Amino acid sequence: MGFTLYSTIIYLFLFIADLFAFVKGKENKKMIPFIVITTIIIISIIILGYLWITSSM
Repeated sequence: MGFTLYSTIIYLFLFIADLFAFVKGKENKKMIPFIVITTIIIISIIILGYLWITSSM
């Protein structure tokens, strides 16, 4: 299995966790887990985009 499959599985897990944190956050008025998971997703997309643009391929 390649890097793309592993990163897809990780992003799918993060997306499901993000949705779960959003729903629970709306019920409990605690949005910190949602904000943290969303920030992790955004930062990792920026890093992967940078690595993709600067790669020599």
